[in-house]
Amino acid sequence: MAYLALIVARPDELDLDLHGYRYASGERVARTKIAEAYANGFRSLRIIHGSSTGGSDNFAPHTGTLKAAILALVQERAIARILDRDPFIGDTATVLFFKRNHHPSNPVRWTALPRPEYTQQSQPPLGAAQPGEQPIFRPPPT
Repeated sequence: MAYLALIVARPDELDLDLHGYRYASGERVARTKIAEAYANGFRSLRIIHGSSTGGSDNFAPHTGTLKAAILALVQERAIARILDRDPFIGDTATVLFFKRNHHPSNPVRWTALPRPEYTQQSQPPLGAAQPGEQPIFRPPPT
């Protein structure tokens, strides 16, 4: 189930789950939430994209997957300039670390997640903003 949630143990970090989105729409959602998370003053964003389904037996391995879309996004100049260091790339998630935003949006501004193309049976964490809901997360004061 797609969601955006605050990580309770680390209130300056967010989780974005892209399960339910296809390649193109997942890329658009990730691009939007990366920009919003940085603009609102968060320090990191963990993007849960799931395991890559493109295996070594494919003609072009790992292309057309959400993981490939995220890895291509972090190479773009507009996103690379707001990153503090290289992202941590895991099997099912990629963590982006942002530079400190000295002028975060006040009040915080978020857009609602769009409806995913297909649904998952998993439950999002408590307090997560699900598709169609307006997030209200704000980072802790510095």
